Amino acid sequence: MGTLVAELRNLGLTRREALMCADLRPRSAVELHAIVSDCDERLVAAAGGGEGEGGGGGSAGDGGATTTTNGVDAALAAVARHVERRRREAEAAAAEAVRQEQAARRRGGGGGGGGGR
Repeated sequence: MGTLVAELRNLGLTRREALMCADLRPRSAVELHAIVSDCDERLVAAAGGGEGEGGGGGSAGDGGATTTTNGVDAALAAVARHVERRRREAEAAAAEAVRQEQAARRRGGGGGGGGGR
């Protein structure tokens, strides 16, 4: 969570707002506006905008304001990356627990049948 809070702080959010975003995980601009006061005025795009996000391949410019990453989009992208990272970590931990349980059974550990009568 520390990296998400730091990333959101760099975009102009207060610590409280960044922590609320980490807790509530907004997925839309409307949700973000409910957390951050004066959202459009305060959020600034990170210098160089969207580094490492792999976007920007399309050359069909359909209006500058809609194609450039603004602060709201950058904040929502940061939250989405954080949520995805946490999901992958949870899946990896669950898979490891299953592997350990299977290994224990193969070794004859049985491991907690839950008793009977």
